[in-house]
Amino acid sequence: MSIDPTDPEIRAFIAASSAGTYSDLAAAIRAKFGEGRAWPVELIAATRGELCPPKAFPSSRFEADEEVAAFIADRAGLLSLDRLIAAGTATFGKARFPSRSQLYRLVTRLRAKRLSLLRTGAAG
Repeated sequence: MSIDPTDPEIRAFIAASSAGTYSDLAAAIRAKFGEGRAWPVELIAATRGELCPPKAFPSSRFEADEEVAAFIADRAGLLSLDRLIAAGTATFGKARFPSRSQLYRLVTRLRAKRLSLLRTGAAG
């Protein structure tokens, strides 16, 4: 029997599963639906990505704060992280502005998001 990537029962099982790894999910599918309907890990991963996409921005409280996020987005790439931290803490205070490591991760995500938009042609 061939693998049916549109099998609604297996797709629903994948969407509802809380398995820790794709290998665990493959084993659970094999146990529940049998060898004839078992899916390879690659198909499970692709289907899981389609059914349960990663969470969108904002992923931190600093990205959720529109004022802080706009401040960082406007200056990222123009100022060093240290200068950006100094300007941000002077403007918003230390409690409202990210630490150096948080800022680095946020700037990295902003760059990735911009590149993604440029590649898809969605950027103005």
